[in-house]
Amino acid sequence: MCLTSLRTNNPPMPPRLNQKRALFVLTKIDEILAWESQKEAEKDTRFVELGRYLCEVRAGQYWRLEKLKSFDEFLERRFPESRRKAYYLMSIHEHLPPEVKRELKQVGWTKGLELAKLARSRNGQGFESATWLHKAKTLPKEEFQREVEKELTGQYSEPHELIYFKVYKSQIPIIDQAIETAAMMLGSDKSRGYCLEMICADFLAGANLDNGQPDMLLHSLSHYYRFLPVEQKQAFMQLVNRDDESGFTKQVPMRLQGRDYEELRERVLRRDTWRCQFCGSRQNLEIHHQRFRSHSGEDTEENLITLCTNCHSAAHHASQRDNA
Repeated sequence: MCLTSLRTNNPPMPPRLNQKRALFVLTKIDEILAWESQKEAEKDTRFVELGRYLCEVRAGQYWRLEKLKSFDEFLERRFPESRRKAYYLMSIHEHLPPEVKRELKQVGWTKGLELAKLARSRNGQGFESATWLHKAKTLPKEEFQREVEKELTGQYSEPHELIYFKVYKSQIPIIDQAIETAAMMLGSDKSRGYCLEMICADFLAGANLDNGQPDMLLHSLSHYYRFLPVEQKQAFMQLVNRDDESGFTKQVPMRLQGRDYEELRERVLRRDTWRCQFCGSRQNLEIHHQRFRSHSGEDTEENLITLCTNCHSAAHHASQRDNA
C-alpha cells in the first residue's frame, strides 16, 4: 500500500482506552447537558416572576422612582430590543384565573403563555382550568403547544422546523408559480409547506420510473409548452401528434389551468358527494390524480378522485414505496 492511499485491508488498531480519563470526560458531558436543562427550566420559572413584577410596576407606577414619565418609557429601558416580550410576560398574569396563577411557577412561563391564549379565547367563560392545568403539568412543552393549537383551531399540527437554503432571484418566480399552481389544485387554504410536499412527492413518484420512459420527457416538455407563443404552440402540437415509427399517435395529456381547473375540481367534489372516497371524511378535502400528472395523468373527471388530506398524502407516499 502506498503512503498516499486512504484504503487498507487492515484497519488500524483502536487507541488504548484510558478508563479513568474516559469516565471523567463522559461525566462532564452529562453534567453540562444536565446544567443546560436545569438552566432552561430555571429561566422558564424566573420569567413567571418577571411577568408578575412587571404587572406590579405598572399597577403601582413604580417607574416614577426612576424619574420616568410612563410605563412605556420604563419598558424601553429594560427591554431596548422589543417591548413585546414584556407584554407577553405580563399577559399570563392578566388573563389567567387565580387557581392557575398559583401554579405558574410549577408550570413555567412557556406553558403559561399557552394557557393564557386559551383563557383569552374564552373571554373568561368556559375555560376548564383544572383540565388544562393538569395537561400543562404532565405533557412535554411541544406536545402541550400542539394540544392548545388543536383546541383553538380544530386542527392538529405536526412538529415543525424552519428550513433555510439559498435560492437565486431568477429561481424565485418559478418556485412561487409551482407552489401557487399546487395551491390551486389542492385548495387555496393549504400551506406553502404542504404544497411543496405534494410537489416533491409527485416528482419522486415520477423519478422512480424506469429510465427511458417517454412520459418523463413529455411531462417536462408540457411545463414549457404554456410559455410558447401561439404559433409555436400549434407547431409543437403538430409535432407531438405526428405518428411515430410504430404507427401509434402520441397525444398530449389534457391539462387545465385557472378557472377551468377550478370548475373541474368542483364537479369532482359534487360527484363524490363531498366525501373522501377512502375513509368517508368530509373535512380537508382535496382532488387526487389517480394516475399522477408526472405519469401523464390527465385533468379529467375519470382520473380525479376526492380524498381528505391524510388519505391524499398516504396515497402519494404509497406510490413512492411501490416505485422504489
